[in-house]
Amino acid sequence: MPARRPLPIKAAVVIGALFFSLPLSAEVVVLRNVPACPNDQPETSWNNCQTTKTFPDGSKYVGGYKNGKPNGNGTLELANAWSFAGEFRDGLRSGFGTLTLANGDKYSGDFLDGKFDGKGTLTFSNGGKYVGEFKNGKRNGKGIMTFANGNDYVGEFKDDELSGRGAITTDNGRKYVGEFKNNDLNGQGTHTYPNGTTYVGEFKDGMRHGKGTLTMPKGEKYVGEFKNGKRHGQGIYYAANGSIISSGTWADDNFVSVGGR
Repeated sequence: MPARRPLPIKAAVVIGALFFSLPLSAEVVVLRNVPACPNDQPETSWNNCQTTKTFPDGSKYVGGYKNGKPNGNGTLELANAWSFAGEFRDGLRSGFGTLTLANGDKYSGDFLDGKFDGKGTLTFSNGGKYVGEFKNGKRNGKGIMTFANGNDYVGEFKDDELSGRGAITTDNGRKYVGEFKNNDLNGQGTHTYPNGTTYVGEFKDGMRHGKGTLTMPKGEKYVGEFKNGKRHGQGIYYAANGSIISSGTWADDNFVSVGGR
């Protein structure tokens, strides 16, 4: 039984590293006991004050200033694009905040130098959701991803892709626990199917590939080599009682000869 490739797993994360990159719905920020910035003085001289400022690109900032740059709590928004409410440092989103895109995607969590960095929750307008760790604006580290199609992944990420150890469960009851790379099943793992079939062994690009053991619902078992999801190479097929049915060479899921190569 050839292994089925998992449903495509990809979720785009839109990130802006610069101060004027993303919009979020701004709320009026009033900082208590903080004076208004002096509009009759150069912006570079503003320090420990608050203001409302519209920039040439149309983005609007409301919040605190320090050393001539947005600092502290504030909001920044660009109409019909994005809005941010949270903390700033030296003109960049740094600290805790919430970024909302015009398409409905939303991130709430830690920022560093304008990027997602730390722990946060990324909610997609299509119903998908990621809760976990971020680094340099991408999902990096451990997290939980719930996909719009009903699949769930719990495990490690690298540069926005499934990479490392993890477990994925599909909406039709299939489950894989093991190694991931390049957003797919790669390495050693266990794949369990709703009908009771289980495969334990090596995977490559989402398919059984290498050495492994395939156990059928009624107890029959194949132990040997696989290629591109099929029994291919040297292998032994056992009956449920442990007796050998076929031992030798296999090709494209079919037994072809007794003995070695």
